[in-house]
Amino acid sequence: MATGGRIPRHAAVVDGDGVRVGIWRWPFDPDLPGLASAVDADTVSALLGDLGIGGGKVRLTVRAYRPGRRAVIEASGTHGRVFLKVVRPHRVEALHAKHRLLARHLPVPHSYGFSTDGILVLQALYGASLRSALTGPVALPAASDLQGLLDGCRRSWPRATLAVGHLGRAPHYGDVVAGCLPDERTRLDELLGRLAIAESGDHPTVAVHGDFYEGQIFIDRGRVSGLLDVDTAGAGHRIDEWATMLAHLSVLGLLHPKARRIKRYGAQLLNDAETRYPASELRPRISAAVLGLATGPFRVLLPRWPEQTRRRIALAEQWLGGDANEKSSTTVASMSPEDEERLIALS
Repeated sequence: MATGGRIPRHAAVVDGDGVRVGIWRWPFDPDLPGLASAVDADTVSALLGDLGIGGGKVRLTVRAYRPGRRAVIEASGTHGRVFLKVVRPHRVEALHAKHRLLARHLPVPHSYGFSTDGILVLQALYGASLRSALTGPVALPAASDLQGLLDGCRRSWPRATLAVGHLGRAPHYGDVVAGCLPDERTRLDELLGRLAIAESGDHPTVAVHGDFYEGQIFIDRGRVSGLLDVDTAGAGHRIDEWATMLAHLSVLGLLHPKARRIKRYGAQLLNDAETRYPASELRPRISAAVLGLATGPFRVLLPRWPEQTRRRIALAEQWLGGDANEKSSTTVASMSPEDEERLIALS
């Protein structure tokens, strides 16, 4: 379902008490006409056959669904394994071309082809996501490896209009969170006021991923082996890439059973990032990115979502705390236990 200006055409609309809601039945998403085909085994088998990468019996598993935006379905069978990315039809050809371009220089999934109703057929990457690796005993990539991945973007990324950074999107994030928790409006306004006067700095416009975090990166034996979701590829500021990564890691570490390992890794990346960017510019961006992630608990209806949202608001406030203006100049390994705990807590 969707509300407000995001109600798609052809959705059934109900309204009451001033609220209009558009509703549809899975998998018949009005904005994703390819979705019904992508979850039908016979149709997928025929598509794979047409693309010359197999056919026969397939097994389908839905891996992700953002109503009206995208879906990801894993298809396994005699052909091996591929992923079907379902997007709005007008976007699929450009996304196919983007994958073909970037796969020449970066570990981006190769695109085998697409259907006109919005199904993109992508290569399966090897290895495991960095997010899953954070919860196990496997080696993790160094900050320099992630930096190298971003440097590779510069050589091959398509140019586009400069994307709005985290600080620019903060007011929107605040409005969304306040819409879910109206009693936090004053607190959010105070946070937004502090973000509005944060140091922006003078950062060059470069090629960026646009959504660079641990769930998008695949690793194998501690080295980067893949990069997912290049839909957002374009022009932006590199400092926002690191803010995205650090925000996601700090939110992931709030309640995760492996929180200490996650926070230690986040602290290492923070320490490295602050050798390139002033803390007074980086940490407000991390705060704004965390505020953006505070919209998630309600969107996916986590258990006790109000409590989860408030914890993320508090984390955004922490990133703007007194420590936010103090640059870390030592590595985690050389810190005293007390200093390490302080940095891990902030992360």
